[in-house]
Amino acid sequence: MLNILILDDEEYIAKLISKLALKKGHNVQIADNFNSAYELIKRDSLFDYVFIDYNIEKNELNNLTEFIKSKNKNCQVIIMSGLTEQEISESIKYDKFIFKPDLVDIINKIL
Repeated sequence: MLNILILDDEEYIAKLISKLALKKGHNVQIADNFNSAYELIKRDSLFDYVFIDYNIEKNELNNLTEFIKSKNKNCQVIIMSGLTEQEISESIKYDKFIFKPDLVDIINKIL
């Protein structure tokens, strides 16, 4: 069983990932903004995966990914975007990238 945090302001995306993960028996928490995500990570630093929408507060993205890794270096940070991986900032630190149109197939492979 994995512990998963989803940070996405698009409710249907968060619910889709949550549904896929719950079907496989994983624990899921959802945050729709950075403050909520920070609080959840402070309380439960043992997330195995954190899925983050690239378009949420981009200027805070590296701070959040560094915070996640400081709490649990083994946590996999997964950036999700409708942009291609080549289009996102090279300065963003992450472990995996998901092109949102391929979301369901990739989530099923990861989890």
